[in-house]
Amino acid sequence: MSPERVDEVVMVDWEATDREAIQVLEVGRAATEAAVSSAEMEATEAKVETEGSVLQAEMVEMAATVASRPELPSQQPRSRVSSARNRRS
Repeated sequence: MSPERVDEVVMVDWEATDREAIQVLEVGRAATEAAVSSAEMEATEAKVETEGSVLQAEMVEMAATVASRPELPSQQPRSRVSSARNRRS
């Protein structure tokens, strides 16, 4: 075999090996991304659940506070006396 042909065969073999290595890395990367996405989703769900529980507890506390206060006297609608005075001037 000529030296040029040997170089060509080596190059083709190297390219095939390189493609296989790249495919292995891409599969590994996809698996890692899936695992990270899953972990991030679980963390986000846990955070939302915790914040929802805290919000619900605050709402219950606020409702109890409002319920324990005496009712405010109903306010009478404001009379228009002040506007009538302004018209007389």
